[in-house]
Order: sequence, then structure tokens, then C-alpha cells
Amino acid sequence: MKRYLNSMLWSGVFTLLILALFVFSPKSRAQVSVSTEQPSEKVSKDIREKVAHGHGGELVRVIIQPATEATQPSAYFDTSLASAGGRNIKKFKNFPVRVVTMPLSAALELSSSTDVSYVSLDRDVQPMGHLSRTTGADQARNITTTNGVDNTDGRINGTGVGIAIIDSGVDVDHKSFLNSSGNVRVVYSEDFTGEGITADPYGHGTHVASLAAGNGRIASGKFVGIAPNANLVNLRVLNSEGVGSTSTVLRALDWVASNRSTYNIRVVNMSLGMPAIDSYKNDPICKAIRGLVAEGVVR
Repeated sequence: MKRYLNSMLWSGVFTLLILALFVFSPKSRAQVSVSTEQPSEKVSKDIREKVAHGHGGELVRVIIQPATEATQPSAYFDTSLASAGGRNIKKFKNFPVRVVTMPLSAALELSSSTDVSYVSLDRDVQPMGHLSRTTGADQARNITTTNGVDNTDGRINGTGVGIAIIDSGVDVDHKSFLNSSGNVRVVYSEDFTGEGITADPYGHGTHVASLAAGNGRIASGKFVGIAPNANLVNLRVLNSEGVGSTSTVLRALDWVASNRSTYNIRVVNMSLGMPAIDSYKNDPICKAIRGLVAEGVVR
């Protein structure tokens, strides 16, 4: 009987030791690697994939969105970005985001911070699509407004309204952009690409601007724009090769947010895009546009 009890006792001790090792032993390397590779809702898929393929040391431009999106983040936030390896930190007046250069691995690690809501790459932006067909201009000439005013005489033509063209620039000398008095309707131009020009060597922006507000003096009015008497604001974000970045588009949208009242900007045209990697809930351009729409600007 005593021998039986001793066997039971030693069996119980052995079982407890096994349980203790199972519960309190540190995670194995395999367990850690699995946890770091789990998909995160706070970092874009392309960053995770690049790090997983061994490119964690690559320096990239990333867009950091803080957890407190209602206000600009504190100076501590910028200090923490620098401490995480970030440099060349860029800010915006109206959007609480930061554009930072840092290693991909640091960007991935930063996404786990409670001060950060989302991290994504500052991706290339390029013109997409062709708008030369079915612009709606003819329909706009033949509608009757809600107050019963017939529009066949062209009275609804964009007079006094500003249209911001965020694209590759505008050829301000093109006669499609003159008003009835022969004055240029491009009332403001600014370059965000760093090339120092606001003209349109790539050609896309001029094409888009004429679709929006061309006066129809080309080809006897066959290619008149939607709003042929509207003013144009030329915000150049695509370079001479037709390529820009998320941050240059954000800078242009930031300018619109600050100056929309000065130029009565009611419409922003962006005939450009990039691969849809982030959800619209996290994409920084989508969020900036939603803010402008809330202020009465239509994209």
C-alpha cells in the first residue's frame, strides 16, 4: 500500500513539473515568427510583404497616420518617429499625417504603437483612364434646373466657380482656357513635384482641364467642356514622366483645404490613381478627400 502511494505521489509531482514547463516556458522562435507575420490592420500589405521577403533594411518613404486623427499630433509624436529611425519628416497644415523616410522594418514595428493608426508606403501616382468620351457636356447643355430655368442658352457654365485640376500641369497659353474677353481663366498655378514648372510637358493635365472647362473654341465647339466659363486652379503633382506620389497629392489637397474659399473651389478633379492596396477607411488620400467633401468640395 505504501509503495502504491509513493508511486502515486511521484506521478503527481512529475505531472506538475510537465505542466509548469508548458505554462511558464518562454515562446519558441517559431512561435514568435508566427506572431510577427500575422496580418495587421494597422500596416499596409505591401510593407508586410517586403519585410517578409528580406527587404526590411530598405529605406522608403512612408505615410504615418496618428491615432488621434481629429487634431494635429503633439511634438512628442514627431520625436517618437525620429527615435524609431525616421528622418526628413514632412507635415501638412490640414491633415494630421506625417511623411517619413525610414527602414521598412522600422515602419512595420511602428505600426504596433498605440500612437499610430495606420502606416502605408508613399506610393507612385500615375494618370489613369481616358475621359474624352461621354463627358456629359451635351447633357448639361440641355437640362432644366430644379428651379425651372432652361439651360439651352448655356447659362449654367461654371461662371464664378473654381475647379482645381490636380494632375500633370496645364498649358495656360492654350486658347481653350480663355474667357469671352480673351483673358486666361487659369487663376492660379503651383508645382508640387519639385521640377519648378507649372506647364504640362506630359500633356495629361491640359487634356483633363479642357474636358472640365474648355471653352469649345477648338473644332467649332465639338469638344466644349462641362463648365466652359469656370476658373481653373492648376496644381501640378505629376512630373514630366507622368509620375507623382501619394505625398505630393496630399500636399495639393492640403493647399485646396487652405485656399478653397479664396478661389471658390467647388470641384477637385483627380484623373490619376494607384494600386488599391489599402482600404478606403485607411487610405490617406481617400481620408483627405472625405474631409474636403465634408467642407463642400466635390471630387
